[in-house]
Amino acid sequence: MSQDQIKAQIAAADAAINHEDFDALMAFYTEDATLVVKPGLLA
Repeated sequence: MSQDQIKAQIAAADAAINHEDFDALMAFYTEDATLVVKPGLLA
């Protein structure tokens, strides 16, 4: 994957977060992923 593709994926994930489109956001994560909100706070 090129740097441009990676940047596009990050931008798409950011847009999903900003639009609170969490269904679209889930496409960026594996089934066993852990979101680190801040150090020590996992979701």
